[in-house]
Amino acid sequence: MVENQSGKCICCLRTDRGGEFNSAEFIKFCEENGIKRQLTTAYTPQQNGVVERKNMTLMNLVRSMLSAMQVPKVFWLEVVN
Repeated sequence: MVENQSGKCICCLRTDRGGEFNSAEFIKFCEENGIKRQLTTAYTPQQNGVVERKNMTLMNLVRSMLSAMQVPKVFWLEVVN
């Protein structure tokens, strides 16, 4: 989908060490399609800077909206999900 929308091919993919990115099927897919894989160091959110900032921004937005709507805090986790 990314390749179709951007018109460019993926040649390198940087991911965390999540199970979905370390499966034999995904590794094989990357090898077959010439995609170089770069794995970030475990437990270093600094290496995922853009994603971490986006998550923080989204969570701040959610907290602001829930607070403005006076939703009880016991429901906040469910709302975020």
